[in-house]
Amino acid sequence: ERAALHALQKHLAYRHKYEAAISAARARLPPDMEDFSVDVLTPGIFQEHMKMLQLPGRVGSVQGFPVSLLPLGLVRLQEMTAIPEAEIVAWFILSVEMRSLCLHNQSVRERRFVKVVEVRDCQGFEWSKLLSSRALARKLRSIIEVATQYPEFLDGLLMFNIEPGLLSVKLVKRFVPEQMRDKFVFADRGDWRTACAGHVGLSTSALARWAAHIQQHVATPGEGRWHSLTPSCPQLVRCVEVAKGEQFCWQVRCCSRGDRAAANGVVRVSVRFIADRRVDPSATAEEELPVEG
Repeated sequence: ERAALHALQKHLAYRHKYEAAISAARARLPPDMEDFSVDVLTPGIFQEHMKMLQLPGRVGSVQGFPVSLLPLGLVRLQEMTAIPEAEIVAWFILSVEMRSLCLHNQSVRERRFVKVVEVRDCQGFEWSKLLSSRALARKLRSIIEVATQYPEFLDGLLMFNIEPGLLSVKLVKRFVPEQMRDKFVFADRGDWRTACAGHVGLSTSALARWAAHIQQHVATPGEGRWHSLTPSCPQLVRCVEVAKGEQFCWQVRCCSRGDRAAANGVVRVSVRFIADRRVDPSATAEEELPVEG
Protein backbone atom coordinates (compact mmCIF):
# COMPACT_ATOMS: atom_id res chain seq x y z
CA GLU A 1 0.00 0.00 0.00
CA ARG A 2 2.86 2.37 0.79
CA ALA A 3 4.43 1.69 -2.61
CA ALA A 4 1.13 2.38 -4.36
CA LEU A 5 0.62 5.57 -2.37
CA HIS A 6 4.16 6.72 -3.16
CA ALA A 7 3.63 6.03 -6.88
CA LEU A 8 0.36 7.99 -6.82
CA GLN A 9 2.03 10.94 -5.10
CA LYS A 10 4.82 10.95 -7.69
CA HIS A 11 2.33 10.85 -10.55
CA LEU A 12 0.26 13.70 -9.12
CA ALA A 13 3.44 15.74 -8.63
CA TYR A 14 4.40 15.03 -12.26
CA ARG A 15 1.00 16.14 -13.59
CA HIS A 16 1.16 19.29 -11.49
CA LYS A 17 4.69 20.10 -12.69
CA TYR A 18 3.79 19.67 -16.37
CA GLU A 19 0.14 20.72 -16.17
CA ALA A 20 0.47 23.32 -18.94
CA ALA A 21 2.23 20.94 -21.34
CA ILE A 22 -0.28 18.13 -20.68
CA SER A 23 -3.27 20.45 -21.18
CA ALA A 24 -1.80 21.83 -24.39
CA ALA A 25 -1.19 18.29 -25.68
CA ARG A 26 -4.71 17.09 -24.90
CA ALA A 27 -6.23 20.13 -26.60
CA ARG A 28 -4.63 19.11 -29.89
CA LEU A 29 -5.84 15.50 -29.93
CA PRO A 30 -9.19 14.34 -31.40
CA PRO A 31 -11.07 12.39 -28.71
CA ASP A 32 -11.70 9.40 -31.03
CA MET A 33 -8.07 9.09 -32.14
CA GLU A 34 -6.80 5.50 -32.28
CA ASP A 35 -3.84 5.47 -34.69
CA PHE A 36 -0.74 7.30 -33.46
CA SER A 37 0.31 9.98 -35.95
CA VAL A 38 3.73 11.60 -36.29
CA ASP A 39 2.04 14.43 -38.19
CA VAL A 40 0.62 15.67 -34.89
CA LEU A 41 4.09 15.78 -33.35
CA THR A 42 5.46 19.22 -34.09
CA PRO A 43 7.82 20.76 -34.83
CA GLY A 44 8.63 18.44 -37.71
CA ILE A 45 12.31 18.78 -36.89
CA PHE A 46 11.99 15.85 -34.50
CA GLN A 47 10.79 13.47 -37.20
CA GLU A 48 13.49 14.83 -39.52
CA HIS A 49 16.17 13.94 -36.98
CA MET A 50 14.69 10.65 -35.75
CA LYS A 51 12.94 8.90 -38.71
CA MET A 52 10.36 7.16 -36.50
CA LEU A 53 8.03 4.49 -37.83
CA GLN A 54 4.63 4.20 -36.14
CA LEU A 55 2.55 1.09 -36.84
CA PRO A 56 -1.05 0.46 -35.69
CA GLY A 57 -1.93 -2.79 -33.99
CA ARG A 58 -3.29 -4.42 -37.15
CA VAL A 59 0.25 -4.42 -38.60
CA GLY A 60 2.20 -4.11 -35.36
CA SER A 61 3.35 -6.74 -32.86
CA VAL A 62 2.54 -10.45 -32.88
CA GLN A 63 -0.09 -9.72 -30.21
CA GLY A 64 -1.80 -7.07 -32.32
CA PHE A 65 -0.39 -4.19 -30.29
CA PRO A 66 0.81 -0.94 -31.91
CA VAL A 67 4.54 -0.58 -32.51
CA SER A 68 6.70 2.52 -32.14
CA LEU A 69 9.95 1.83 -34.00
CA LEU A 70 13.01 4.06 -33.96
CA PRO A 71 16.06 3.19 -36.12
CA LEU A 72 18.77 4.48 -33.78
CA GLY A 73 21.36 4.48 -36.56
CA LEU A 74 19.35 7.18 -38.37
CA VAL A 75 19.09 9.49 -35.34
CA ARG A 76 21.05 12.72 -35.78
CA LEU A 77 22.53 13.02 -32.32
CA GLN A 78 24.39 16.27 -32.98
CA GLU A 79 21.22 18.04 -34.11
CA MET A 80 19.28 16.65 -31.15
CA THR A 81 21.89 18.12 -28.79
CA ALA A 82 21.09 21.61 -30.07
CA ILE A 83 17.36 21.36 -29.24
CA PRO A 84 16.50 22.87 -25.82
CA GLU A 85 15.67 20.31 -23.14
CA ALA A 86 12.30 21.94 -22.35
CA GLU A 87 11.28 21.63 -26.01
CA ILE A 88 12.20 17.94 -26.08
CA VAL A 89 10.25 17.25 -22.87
CA ALA A 90 7.16 19.07 -24.22
CA TRP A 91 7.39 17.06 -27.45
CA PHE A 92 7.68 13.82 -25.51
CA ILE A 93 4.72 14.68 -23.26
CA LEU A 94 2.62 15.26 -26.37
CA SER A 95 3.79 11.89 -27.65
CA VAL A 96 2.87 9.91 -24.50
CA GLU A 97 -0.46 11.71 -24.08
CA MET A 98 -1.34 10.87 -27.68
CA ARG A 99 -0.32 7.28 -27.03
CA SER A 100 -2.49 7.23 -23.90
CA LEU A 101 -5.54 8.31 -25.89
CA CYS A 102 -4.90 5.89 -28.77
CA LEU A 103 -4.39 2.92 -26.46
CA HIS A 104 -7.54 3.76 -24.52
CA ASN A 105 -9.67 3.92 -27.66
CA GLN A 106 -8.25 0.68 -29.07
CA SER A 107 -8.72 -1.04 -25.70
CA VAL A 108 -12.38 -0.01 -25.56
CA ARG A 109 -13.02 -1.16 -29.13
CA GLU A 110 -11.26 -4.52 -28.71
CA ARG A 111 -12.38 -5.06 -25.09
CA ARG A 112 -8.89 -5.87 -23.85
CA PHE A 113 -6.00 -4.01 -22.27
CA VAL A 114 -3.91 -2.82 -25.22
CA LYS A 115 -0.31 -1.72 -24.72
CA VAL A 116 2.44 -0.43 -26.99
CA VAL A 117 5.61 -2.22 -28.06
CA GLU A 118 8.61 0.09 -28.31
CA VAL A 119 11.25 -1.13 -30.76
CA ARG A 120 14.79 0.16 -31.31
CA ASP A 121 16.81 -0.91 -34.33
CA CYS A 122 20.38 -0.57 -33.06
CA GLN A 123 22.28 -1.12 -36.31
CA GLY A 124 24.75 1.65 -37.07
CA PHE A 125 24.15 3.50 -33.81
CA GLU A 126 27.24 4.97 -32.17
CA TRP A 127 26.62 4.30 -28.49
CA SER A 128 29.85 6.05 -27.52
CA LYS A 129 28.48 9.40 -28.74
CA LEU A 130 25.38 9.03 -26.58
CA LEU A 131 27.24 7.85 -23.50
CA SER A 132 29.96 10.51 -23.75
CA SER A 133 27.61 13.50 -24.19
CA ARG A 134 26.48 15.06 -20.92
CA ALA A 135 23.86 17.13 -22.72
CA LEU A 136 22.30 14.07 -24.36
CA ALA A 137 22.48 12.06 -21.11
CA ARG A 138 20.67 14.85 -19.24
CA LYS A 139 17.92 15.00 -21.87
CA LEU A 140 17.62 11.23 -21.85
CA ARG A 141 17.13 11.24 -18.07
CA SER A 142 14.38 13.87 -18.43
CA ILE A 143 12.60 11.70 -21.01
CA ILE A 144 12.92 8.62 -18.78
CA GLU A 145 11.50 10.64 -15.87
CA VAL A 146 8.37 11.31 -17.93
CA ALA A 147 8.20 7.76 -19.34
CA THR A 148 8.17 6.21 -15.86
CA GLN A 149 4.85 7.96 -15.20
CA TYR A 150 3.22 5.78 -17.87
CA PRO A 151 4.51 2.26 -17.01
CA GLU A 152 1.20 0.55 -17.77
CA PHE A 153 1.42 1.64 -21.45
CA LEU A 154 4.51 -0.44 -22.21
CA ASP A 155 4.14 -4.09 -23.16
CA GLY A 156 7.87 -4.29 -23.75
CA LEU A 157 10.87 -2.63 -25.37
CA LEU A 158 12.68 -4.65 -28.01
CA MET A 159 16.23 -3.62 -28.85
CA PHE A 160 17.42 -5.65 -31.84
CA ASN A 161 20.22 -5.62 -34.40
CA ILE A 162 22.70 -5.16 -31.55
CA GLU A 163 26.32 -5.78 -32.48
CA PRO A 164 27.26 -9.06 -30.74
CA GLY A 165 29.39 -8.57 -27.63
CA LEU A 166 28.81 -4.83 -27.46
CA LEU A 167 29.87 -3.61 -24.00
CA SER A 168 27.93 -0.35 -24.33
CA VAL A 169 24.68 -2.25 -23.87
CA LYS A 170 25.63 -2.96 -20.26
CA LEU A 171 26.06 0.77 -19.69
CA VAL A 172 22.73 1.51 -21.36
CA LYS A 173 20.98 -0.83 -18.92
CA ARG A 174 22.02 1.47 -16.08
CA PHE A 175 19.71 4.16 -17.48
CA VAL A 176 16.72 1.84 -17.27
CA PRO A 177 14.56 2.30 -14.14
CA GLU A 178 14.47 -0.87 -12.04
CA GLN A 179 10.67 -1.20 -12.30
CA MET A 180 10.92 -1.36 -16.12
CA ARG A 181 13.93 -3.67 -16.60
CA ASP A 182 11.88 -6.84 -16.91
CA LYS A 183 10.15 -5.33 -19.95
CA PHE A 184 13.38 -4.92 -21.95
CA VAL A 185 14.33 -7.54 -24.55
CA PHE A 186 17.74 -7.51 -26.24
CA ALA A 187 18.46 -9.31 -29.53
CA ASP A 188 21.84 -9.45 -31.28
CA ARG A 189 22.15 -8.89 -35.01
CA GLY A 190 20.74 -11.93 -36.81
CA ASP A 191 18.68 -13.14 -33.83
CA TRP A 192 15.35 -13.15 -35.67
CA ARG A 193 13.84 -15.69 -33.31
CA THR A 194 13.87 -13.12 -30.47
CA ALA A 195 12.96 -10.20 -32.73
CA CYS A 196 9.98 -11.93 -34.33
CA ALA A 197 8.84 -14.80 -32.13
CA GLY A 198 9.10 -13.37 -28.62
CA HIS A 199 6.19 -11.91 -26.66
CA VAL A 200 7.11 -8.43 -27.94
CA GLY A 201 8.11 -9.68 -31.38
CA LEU A 202 7.38 -7.92 -34.64
CA SER A 203 4.65 -9.38 -36.82
CA THR A 204 5.56 -10.28 -40.40
CA SER A 205 3.66 -7.19 -41.56
CA ALA A 206 5.67 -5.00 -39.20
CA LEU A 207 8.91 -6.64 -40.31
CA ALA A 208 8.14 -5.86 -43.96
CA ARG A 209 7.32 -2.23 -43.16
CA TRP A 210 10.48 -1.84 -41.07
CA ALA A 211 12.65 -3.18 -43.94
CA ALA A 212 10.98 -0.82 -46.42
CA HIS A 213 11.42 2.12 -44.01
CA ILE A 214 15.14 1.41 -43.66
CA GLN A 215 15.52 0.92 -47.40
CA GLN A 216 13.96 4.33 -47.99
CA HIS A 217 16.46 6.13 -45.76
CA VAL A 218 19.78 4.32 -46.30
CA ALA A 219 20.04 4.14 -50.09
CA THR A 220 23.59 4.83 -51.25
CA PRO A 221 23.80 8.29 -52.94
CA GLY A 222 24.13 7.94 -56.69
CA GLU A 223 23.40 4.21 -56.60
CA GLY A 224 19.64 4.30 -57.06
CA ARG A 225 18.11 1.30 -55.32
CA TRP A 226 21.50 -0.24 -54.45
CA HIS A 227 22.69 -0.06 -50.85
CA SER A 228 26.28 -0.51 -49.74
CA LEU A 229 27.59 -2.53 -46.81
CA THR A 230 29.85 -0.56 -44.49
CA PRO A 231 31.57 -1.21 -41.12
CA SER A 232 28.74 0.65 -39.37
CA CYS A 233 26.08 -1.04 -41.53
CA PRO A 234 27.31 -4.63 -42.04
CA GLN A 235 23.83 -6.00 -42.68
CA LEU A 236 21.08 -5.15 -45.13
CA VAL A 237 17.65 -6.73 -44.96
CA ARG A 238 14.95 -7.14 -47.56
CA CYS A 239 11.59 -8.47 -46.47
CA VAL A 240 8.91 -9.72 -48.84
CA GLU A 241 5.46 -10.91 -47.80
CA VAL A 242 4.61 -14.04 -49.79
CA ALA A 243 1.83 -16.59 -49.78
CA LYS A 244 1.95 -20.26 -50.66
CA GLY A 245 2.75 -20.75 -54.34
CA GLU A 246 4.18 -17.24 -54.86
CA GLN A 247 7.74 -16.58 -56.04
CA PHE A 248 10.22 -13.82 -55.23
CA CYS A 249 13.77 -12.83 -56.14
CA TRP A 250 16.34 -10.09 -55.61
CA GLN A 251 19.83 -9.22 -56.81
CA VAL A 252 23.05 -9.08 -54.79
CA ARG A 253 26.08 -7.39 -56.33
CA CYS A 254 29.41 -8.19 -54.66
CA CYS A 255 32.13 -5.70 -55.51
CA SER A 256 34.45 -3.31 -53.68
CA ARG A 257 35.44 0.28 -54.34
CA GLY A 258 39.20 0.05 -54.21
CA ASP A 259 39.24 -1.23 -50.62
CA ARG A 260 41.74 -4.11 -50.54
CA ALA A 261 40.34 -5.48 -47.29
CA ALA A 262 36.84 -5.48 -48.73
CA ALA A 263 38.07 -7.02 -51.96
CA ASN A 264 39.24 -10.07 -50.01
CA GLY A 265 36.03 -10.34 -48.03
CA VAL A 266 32.98 -12.52 -48.26
CA VAL A 267 29.31 -11.53 -48.26
CA ARG A 268 26.99 -14.01 -46.59
CA VAL A 269 23.51 -14.09 -48.10
CA SER A 270 20.81 -15.86 -46.13
CA VAL A 271 17.11 -16.40 -46.64
CA ARG A 272 14.78 -17.02 -43.70
CA PHE A 273 11.11 -17.87 -43.80
CA ILE A 274 9.15 -16.33 -40.95
CA ALA A 275 5.53 -16.70 -39.94
CA ASP A 276 4.00 -14.74 -37.08
CA ARG A 277 5.32 -16.06 -33.74
CA ARG A 278 7.54 -18.60 -35.51
CA VAL A 279 10.99 -18.52 -37.08
CA ASP A 280 11.64 -21.88 -38.74
CA PRO A 281 15.40 -22.63 -38.58
CA SER A 282 14.93 -25.55 -40.96
CA ALA A 283 13.53 -23.21 -43.61
CA THR A 284 16.78 -21.28 -43.97
CA ALA A 285 19.15 -21.06 -46.93
CA GLU A 286 22.62 -19.49 -46.82
CA GLU A 287 25.29 -18.87 -49.42
CA GLU A 288 28.65 -17.11 -49.24
CA LEU A 289 29.62 -14.95 -52.20
CA PRO A 290 33.19 -13.68 -52.76
CA VAL A 291 33.65 -9.94 -53.20
CA GLU A 292 35.05 -8.94 -56.57
CA GLY A 293 37.71 -6.23 -56.60
